[in-house]
Order: sequence, then structure tokens, then C-alpha cells
Amino acid sequence: KKMLEPDLVGKTFSRPIIYVKRAISGPIETYQNGVEGRKVTSLSRRGKYLLIHLDNQTKLLFHLRMEGKLFVVKKAPEENHLSLYLPFQGEEGGLAFFDTRKFGISYLLKEEDEGPLSKLGPEPSEIKDPNYLYRKYKRSSLPIKELLLDQSIMAGLGNIYANEVLFASSLSPFLPGKKLKKEDCAVLLKNAQKILEEAIEFNGSTIRTYH
Repeated sequence: KKMLEPDLVGKTFSRPIIYVKRAISGPIETYQNGVEGRKVTSLSRRGKYLLIHLDNQTKLLFHLRMEGKLFVVKKAPEENHLSLYLPFQGEEGGLAFFDTRKFGISYLLKEEDEGPLSKLGPEPSEIKDPNYLYRKYKRSSLPIKELLLDQSIMAGLGNIYANEVLFASSLSPFLPGKKLKKEDCAVLLKNAQKILEEAIEFNGSTIRTYH
């Protein structure tokens, strides 16, 4: 979101070119008609979803999954690993959605429609009381690592950051949720907030495929 915002806000899309049908949720023509001619007003993020807000009270949602990447490019790229291309109207370049594994997906929704966002729990920064996590986790015999990855309980932690949070909290990933104490949940929440905040500040994890 931070990287795309300066190059995307104010741009108007022409008709999207879809290379991978399953990268679009819903009818392709509806997606294309809804995006064509629309201007980007702002960007936001919710959990692992990127939201691109358009000037007609609609929004694009992107979930990048494992390998998806969004780049603003100066000219239309080659089709290799390209799932979706949203050209800019009246100028060269556009927004390119690359995805080697083809798991990523994009939605076009009305601004008031939550879509898949309705299934997300609060983000760590939105949770003020660690008892919220304690109440959720104490019901489950699943390992805490799995519970941290459950986006319906707390949104935003993927595999890498769940590992970081557990390591910082000195908790085994295999510990069942029901064995967590209230103090454990307080430490987990504090570290989730701190690590995500630092990760955003440093533009994410520097894994091999990161740009």
C-alpha cells in the first residue's frame, strides 16, 4: 500500500485485461465494465487485503496469497506470470498483477460491501483488551500457531510473522490454545502489535521474492 500509493492515486483505469480467469471473483465482463474509466481516489489495507478505492463508490480488493505482486509499470509487461493488467487511461503504463502460483484474487465491490472482509477479525492494533484473545483461544485445542493464522480471530499475521510473534513471546507453536494463560495472551498481543508495526515501517519481510 505504501509503495503503490504515490504512483496510483489520481490515475484513471482503461479496460482491464484478464489473463487468468480465476484471478477475478465474479463475472469478468462485470469487473471490466466496473473498472473502466474509474479514477483511483485512495488506497487502504485490511488484514492481508489491499483496497483500491475508486471515484464511483466502488473498490478493488486484492489478496496476493503466496506469490502475488502488484507493480505500477511504465509500459504493458510481457504476459509471463501476469494474471491481470489494468492500463492507465490517456497515458502509458498501468497496474500489473503478477502471480507465479496463480492463487491471488481480485474483487470489485461497492464501497459499502464488505465481501471477504466481513470474515476478518480485528487487527492487533485494534485489540485493546488481551482478554479478547484469551476468550477465543481457551475454547480451542488447536496449536497456538494455527490460531494465530486464523484471520477470523485476529487479522494480519501470516506464517512469517506468526513465527516471529511466538518466538518473541517465548511460546511453543505447538502449545494448545486452551493451555494459554491470560498473561500469555497479553504478551502475544503486545508482540503482535510491535512486530507488525516494525514490519510495516521496514516495508515487509526481505524474503527472496520481495521487491
